[in-house]
Amino acid sequence: MKNFTINAIFSALLGAVIWFLSPFITGEVEPWDAFPPVFYLVSLFIVGFIAAIPKSASLNSIYFGVIVGQFVYMLVFLPIGPLILVSVLTLAIYSLLTLIGPLVKRRDIN
Repeated sequence: MKNFTINAIFSALLGAVIWFLSPFITGEVEPWDAFPPVFYLVSLFIVGFIAAIPKSASLNSIYFGVIVGQFVYMLVFLPIGPLILVSVLTLAIYSLLTLIGPLVKRRDIN
């Protein structure tokens, strides 16, 4: 449980960093609003690789952490609107990209 929590917090920080950097890199407050959404997609992919660096990182801790980090950033720093549930669903779908890194890393090890 300790490893899950540590890895989820690490992943959450990485997820929040994506949203923090978005206005500086894309000019958009929400990274998925940039056209094309290359920054957001590539960032999620890279975060998956970085979050998988600790050998104890599980797919669940990475996925959960990245979603929580992005969601908490949205709640704290962005205005909340009526589409918050759509945003959470969108986060969950896009965040599946973070699982590619750990899966590729594990395949290379075996």
